[in-house]
Amino acid sequence: MERETLEDDIISDNEMRLEDEGISDIPPEESQPHRPSKRKDTCKRSKVWDHFIAYTNGEGKPRAKCKYCERNYAADPCKNGTSTMNSHLKACKKHPGNTSVASKHTITSYCQTMDVKESCSHMKFDQEALRQGLARIIIMDELPFKFVENEGFRQFISLALPQFVIPSRTTITRDCYKLFFDEKES
Repeated sequence: MERETLEDDIISDNEMRLEDEGISDIPPEESQPHRPSKRKDTCKRSKVWDHFIAYTNGEGKPRAKCKYCERNYAADPCKNGTSTMNSHLKACKKHPGNTSVASKHTITSYCQTMDVKESCSHMKFDQEALRQGLARIIIMDELPFKFVENEGFRQFISLALPQFVIPSRTTITRDCYKLFFDEKES
């Protein structure tokens, strides 16, 4: 008997401590009403927003206008991203930092000053002729076959001729041997 009362005293003592500490049998989710969380306003993190003005059109939809050519794009953060605006910046003719448009004009003016009969923009791309030309460069300048794997050469070709597929070291070796035997026969 004594044992039962001692256990009852310990249990009731523990219950009082739990109540004092604010711990109850009811989970906290049930005791407090659920409030929907309001989304915190965030700043625009993309650098593209430096070149666009955000506004709301007459229908209440968010839009963005290019600061240079005033072209409009959808700018709803839940539906539209910034990819279209980034693409526009790369092609915008009035964007002051756009080097790709400026370089096209430079090439055209270079072609005109060199008195090229064919327009540079209409020149035909020929992968095989370019591979032969690369083989000639390697032979004439006595360059190693691994020259085609150099990072500087790869960057230059990607800027000058982005559509040119740079051959591997093995392929350029074969091209050089073929060119050598063709020259030897003729």
